[in-house]
Amino acid sequence: MTKRRKTPEEKLAIVEAYLQTDLTYQEVADKYDVTYANVYAWVKKYQQQGRDGFIKPSNLQEAETESDLAETQRLKEYKKTLLLEKKFLEVQRIALMRKGVVRQRVGRLDDELICFMTIYELAEEGYNLSLLTRVLEVSSLRYYIWLLGQN
Repeated sequence: MTKRRKTPEEKLAIVEAYLQTDLTYQEVADKYDVTYANVYAWVKKYQQQGRDGFIKPSNLQEAETESDLAETQRLKEYKKTLLLEKKFLEVQRIALMRKGVVRQRVGRLDDELICFMTIYELAEEGYNLSLLTRVLEVSSLRYYIWLLGQN
C-alpha cells in the first residue's frame, strides 16, 4: 500500500478530529491511515502556529498576492473617489467664479444663460451633466430646452 502526501486541508481535518474527540493519537492515525508520529507532529504544529502552520510557502505567497490585489483594488476605488471629488470641487470653483462675475453685471436670465454655456463647455470636457446642473443650481429641464434651441 502506497501512502500519498496529505494536503494542508486533510492535515487540518485530522488535527481537528483529534482535538474535537476523545480519540488517542494512535486511534486517529489508524482512522485516517497515517502514522502516529505524523498526527502528533501536526497537532503540535497546530498548537504552536495555528492554521497558518499548514499553509505551504507557495500558498502563503498566493494568499499575500490575493491580499495585495484586494488592497490595490481598494486603493483604486479610493483614488477614483478622490478624482470625482476633485472634479466636483473644480466645477464648483468654476461655477462660483462665473456666477460671481455674472451676478455683478446682469440679471437672472443672463446669469442662467452663462450657466447653460458653462454646463455645455464642461459637459464637452467630460464632466457629469447631472453634477453640473446641481452645482450651478440650474434646472436640467431648462438646460435641455436651451440646448434644443441652440441646434
